[in-house]
Amino acid sequence: MKTWGVKARLMAGFGLVLVLLLVVTLAALMSLGTIKGKIGELVGERYPAAVAANELVMVAYETDLLFRNAALAEDYEGMDTELKKLDEQLQRENALLAKLKAMPMDAQSKALMDEVGRVHETIAKQKVTLVSQFQLDRTTGATFINNTYAPVSNAYRDAVLKLVRHQGSVMEDGKQQVASGTTAALSVISIVAVLAIITGLVLALLIANQVIRSLLAASNVAEKIAAGDLTHDWRGQTIGKDEIGLLLSSLKKMQENLTQIIGQIRDNSHDVANAARTLSHASQQIHSGTDSQSSSASNMAAAVEQMSVSMDQVAHNSVDVEQKARDAGQLAQVGSGDVGAAVREMQAISGEVNSAAQQITELGRNIEEIGSIVVVIKDVADQTNLLALNAAIEAARAGDMGRGFAVVADEVRKLAERTAQSASQITAMVSSIQGSAQDAVVRMSNGSRRVGEGLNLANQASDSIGKINASSSNVVESVFGISEQVQEQRMAARDIAVNVEQIAQMAEENSVAVRNMVDSISQLESMSSQLSQTVQRFKVR
Repeated sequence: MKTWGVKARLMAGFGLVLVLLLVVTLAALMSLGTIKGKIGELVGERYPAAVAANELVMVAYETDLLFRNAALAEDYEGMDTELKKLDEQLQRENALLAKLKAMPMDAQSKALMDEVGRVHETIAKQKVTLVSQFQLDRTTGATFINNTYAPVSNAYRDAVLKLVRHQGSVMEDGKQQVASGTTAALSVISIVAVLAIITGLVLALLIANQVIRSLLAASNVAEKIAAGDLTHDWRGQTIGKDEIGLLLSSLKKMQENLTQIIGQIRDNSHDVANAARTLSHASQQIHSGTDSQSSSASNMAAAVEQMSVSMDQVAHNSVDVEQKARDAGQLAQVGSGDVGAAVREMQAISGEVNSAAQQITELGRNIEEIGSIVVVIKDVADQTNLLALNAAIEAARAGDMGRGFAVVADEVRKLAERTAQSASQITAMVSSIQGSAQDAVVRMSNGSRRVGEGLNLANQASDSIGKINASSSNVVESVFGISEQVQEQRMAARDIAVNVEQIAQMAEENSVAVRNMVDSISQLESMSSQLSQTVQRFKVR
């Protein structure tokens, strides 16, 4: 074990303790499992059986009490009331017996339960007979209770009481088993726990003594090195292969390296002092240059700021131009819509004019047909006039006999003359209407032609306004692009201003840094001197 490392020793010690704790845990788990099984058997099987058996005893006593109450009732109504209660009691008793038979039991409990079932079959028959006896005659029922039912009832109660007492003893045995199992588990756990504690303490003491001796040796060497004594002789000291041995080897190597480093520091401290003086002179020159750079950067930042203000004004003007171009585009769109509406209206008017021209042409054709009909009517009137003249001549020849016919012929002639006159008037009116219709057709044709010309002009105007609208949209896009570019230029100018400001600030910071560097170089000269003095404190061989 002496050749083991600290880690191996600790792992072995704690491993043994953990094994003992595992044994304790396994023993506890096994004991708890056994106890759990006993308690489960006690609570899940034995206790419910004992409770049901006790309840069965109470039901048996209550049943006997109901029979006696029925026998002692003052009238049949009271007896019937008790007998009705008895039916409910018998159902409860049968349910308890079925419940007990379904429960898991030991062999003796099953034998006692079989005895209870056998006696219950007998007493059940006796109870049915007893109820019949009560229904016939209470006196006969009371006699049956005393002579026949009472011995069987006592035997039934004794059998149930035996089952109850046995279940009580089973419960007591289970309780004793649980108690003994708990005691045994506690004993095993206590013994193994004490062994684990003792083993852990012994291992801890052994490992601690071995580790402390090695750590004390390493601590002595470290204290010498901390005090600046690098002259410790390692030739007579044994170094192990454990973690403490590695620490001692590291201390030995650290002493050797420190010896070399201290020698190098002594040699280099003079070089550092010379370099610090050279840096001090160069930093003074850099400080002068950074001041000039900071001033130039500030002037450039002011110029860029003025340019940024001008770009802001240009951006503002471009936004106004863009808005006006958008307004012009919207007005062009509105004008295009209005012209389109006018074109649609003129198209509708052209359609109406063409329709009216067609109707007037149709009217002219109808008037010509009327003229033809009037000519026919005039011819008919002329023929009628001739016929009337012939009729008058014939009436004159007839003398007095044709006088009445002559009057009729004269009236017909007059009617024919008026018809001819009306036909002449209609012919004149038709001629006038035909002339007016022809003039209307000519004028409608001219109006339709002019409407068509106006429609063409309106379409041309709509196309022109559409082109204007497209040009306006292009102008808006161009102005928008210019506005975006101006905005980008403005943002770029602002970025340049910010960057120039940062450059100016960085130049100022560089100036401050150079001043700080000058101070640092002065401190470096002082520190190099102090370093030389500090190195003199170390003792080297």
